[in-house]
Amino acid sequence: MKLNLGSGPEKGVNGWTNIDLGGGADLAIDLTNGIPFANNSIAEIYTSHFLEHLSYDQINPLLLECHRVLEPNAKLLVCVPNCEAFIHAYHENDYILAGLSDGSKLMLPRFLYVENEHVYAKAMVNTGSKIDWLNYIAYSANEHKYMFDKENLRSHLLQAGFESVCERDFDPILDKGYGENASIFFHGIKVN
Repeated sequence: MKLNLGSGPEKGVNGWTNIDLGGGADLAIDLTNGIPFANNSIAEIYTSHFLEHLSYDQINPLLLECHRVLEPNAKLLVCVPNCEAFIHAYHENDYILAGLSDGSKLMLPRFLYVENEHVYAKAMVNTGSKIDWLNYIAYSANEHKYMFDKENLRSHLLQAGFESVCERDFDPILDKGYGENASIFFHGIKVN
């Protein structure tokens, strides 16, 4: 069995079992209470743009649960928003004026102004200040509780017992729905 944690409201395909508390997934489970599967019983776990919705004190317990339920030599695949990219755009003033579908204009971080990047419209703030994009990624319509960069994501995975923790390539099939430039992609392996 392969698990997709925090999948959103869709059923799993290609052997994936989707878990999301919001309904519409294969299973509705509050993952902050653990993963209700036996030790060493899951072949692979994927989670995309879910960990940032947890508070700091919920992230490592969930990652420890992932480690517990994974079979030996199985992978945890993680995708989270790349806060460093938004901070870099702010620091370097690297924005481009972009037109929106309603005819208004918006200063957009340049790395988002490419094909297949997505912006969560509900979380957009448009005061005309470049800090709007830091508010966007940090709070995301009050849905985000934690920000990641590569260093702290790696540290979280290592603290949970994963080995061979490293960046992975963007997978257009697995990572669908999230752009390559706005996210960080990592994997870790449960050795024992």
